Amino acid sequence: MGQRRKRVEWINEKIKLTEPRAESWFETYNAKGESLSLFSTVGSFTQPGFKANQTLLKWFHGELQNIQPSSSLELGAGIGNFTFALNEYGNVLALELSLIHI
Repeated sequence: MGQRRKRVEWINEKIKLTEPRAESWFETYNAKGESLSLFSTVGSFTQPGFKANQTLLKWFHGELQNIQPSSSLELGAGIGNFTFALNEYGNVLALELSLIHI
């Protein structure tokens, strides 16, 4: 599953690999704790689970509250888990090296 970011699907009663398609697989959280959908292909990195990610983002928002950055540079932004949090405080330049062909 996830070979070259392809999806596994049932087609004509057979399991087939289909072309990559971005879908809402995971979520991030804003400073109020509200969830925001993150779209990605199969095989993209995410945190190990929703509760672990919610705990991580709660801590991250607390640190951002202390620092109050007006702009940020995010290297290895992935699917944007931290990007939305950084964006609540100012401009963000988010960079990712993975090429995803959708």
